[in-house]
Amino acid sequence: MKQKLIINLLLFSSICANAHFDFNFGSQFRSYPMFGGEFYIDTGYNFLLWGSAGSGGGKQGGSVNPFYGFIRPNFGAATSFVVNSYQTELQVFPISILGVVFGQKNLKSDFDFPFFDCEEIICKGESRHTYTTYKLAMGFWRINLVTLFRRNRIDALTASDSDLSIEDNYYGDFRRATAIGPEVDEEENTVNLIGLKFDSFLLGHYYDQSVYLTSEQKSVTNLIIVQKKYGKHEFTVGGGQMESTYLEKSDQIFVFRWKMNYIPSLSLF
Repeated sequence: MKQKLIINLLLFSSICANAHFDFNFGSQFRSYPMFGGEFYIDTGYNFLLWGSAGSGGGKQGGSVNPFYGFIRPNFGAATSFVVNSYQTELQVFPISILGVVFGQKNLKSDFDFPFFDCEEIICKGESRHTYTTYKLAMGFWRINLVTLFRRNRIDALTASDSDLSIEDNYYGDFRRATAIGPEVDEEENTVNLIGLKFDSFLLGHYYDQSVYLTSEQKSVTNLIIVQKKYGKHEFTVGGGQMESTYLEKSDQIFVFRWKMNYIPSLSLF
């Protein structure tokens, strides 16, 4: 019993000795279905389970060895001033290129989106998103592939308009331009990114599809993106098409994202 306790204490001390805090922030904007953007922060604590992440914890320059495992609890928040959200996650990566994320996000909207009929659809209100995400990254030569699958339960919690009811009215998911619910819906989200890495930037194709099982809504975004890093700064610009069953059409969309890896995490993607 005493030997087991000593072994457990040594293992815990070893994990804590290889732990560190991380912090990043940034902003992102898009042009469709209306121009909008948000500012966000994300912070977490990284516990290295095995292996070595290389210099910079797998984020800064230098050599990066992908053969390591880690656990990262993290907290994030985002605001566009009229839409605010916060989330907590637990990232579990037995190996840095393959892992699972358990998370919950709470979102509050105080805005009537012009692309929704807000007399029939809940535009202002609160919702809770409870999700599990599976992530995989692969690379060969200059080709990078990242894929994820997310199962997300969305619960409408409140409706600010007293004439609308979460039990009877659909809830507007502004990010996907879909009308979901009523009250509860299940989202299956698939994201694929394949990119060709050059010396100073990455050129890739980004595919994002969400299917809602209760409301039978669907949203698809296809983008050609360019990603460039300057030290701790990461910039992404892209253009393509977005469509949703609610809007009943597709249109051009342009996106921009800036991320500042102030203190990098162990996460590679």
